[in-house]
Amino acid sequence: ITATPYYIEEKALNVYSLEELSYYIYNNLYLINPGFMNNDLIHWIGNELGEKKLAAELMELLAENVPVHIFIGHILDSCGYLTGPEIKTVMKEAQTLQNKTEAECRKIRGDHLLMNDRITDALYEYDSILRDKEALHLPIGLEGDIYHNLATCYMRLFFFNEAITSYRSAYERNHRKATLRALLEAYLIADDQEGFQTTCQHYLVSAEDVDEVLK
Repeated sequence: ITATPYYIEEKALNVYSLEELSYYIYNNLYLINPGFMNNDLIHWIGNELGEKKLAAELMELLAENVPVHIFIGHILDSCGYLTGPEIKTVMKEAQTLQNKTEAECRKIRGDHLLMNDRITDALYEYDSILRDKEALHLPIGLEGDIYHNLATCYMRLFFFNEAITSYRSAYERNHRKATLRALLEAYLIADDQEGFQTTCQHYLVSAEDVDEVLK
């Protein structure tokens, strides 16, 4: 542990050891981009932590312009904070994320939270993306997909009215049949027959699709 921390601007966070740096990488993969590989980080590892050998290896990787997942994998492998399988999982996910925008990466993080039943955390993640949509230059279709997943969080928390509003916002942006179906199902679960009928008429839902939803 060093008295001089390394400051991670994306999270306004100070880290004081390789273990803390590994923890940050593990839990914030969606924020890791090529800018993470920089001289300041490497100098901190070499000079403040005294990890001269690791710093020299990272400097060589930086000079070779290796992909981000190789760089962070080297850091994770150096201190033993994570197990071998955990490191492999991190590197695989980082490889998937490296060609995506910040908005896409943050949505993936929300999706992982949702899949792992961390519903409230996922809800906050989706909501934060939507609040930052102007800065993120969020494409309209992706915005719709985020609204869809936000609505799914509300459904799982039994906030049906909020879910209906979000599903409607989602469909108006992504025009996906799955989103329209989810909106109609939300009306039925909320026992809002009038809303269900009005929405079917508004979006010209076919009788066949209405029957399918009712089933």
